[in-house]
Amino acid sequence: MTDTVALKKVMIRLNISVSFISGTLGIKNGAFLLKMSNICEFLASEIVYMKQMLNLTNTERDKDFF
Repeated sequence: MTDTVALKKVMIRLNISVSFISGTLGIKNGAFLLKMSNICEFLASEIVYMKQMLNLTNTERDKDFF
C-alpha cells in the first residue's frame, strides 16, 4: 500500500511534479493519482523506476510502496 503522504513529501522536496513522473512512466496523470491514492497498484517496474528517479533508499522504497 502506497504511503501517499511520504511520497508527496519526497516529490515536494525534489520539486518533481505529478506530470513529470506520470509522463516519464508513460501513464496519464489521472492513472498516477489513482495509484498514489491506493485505488490502483503501482507495477513493480514503476516502483523500480520511481526509486531511481526519487533517489529512494531500499528502506524508503519499502516504506512508501509496500
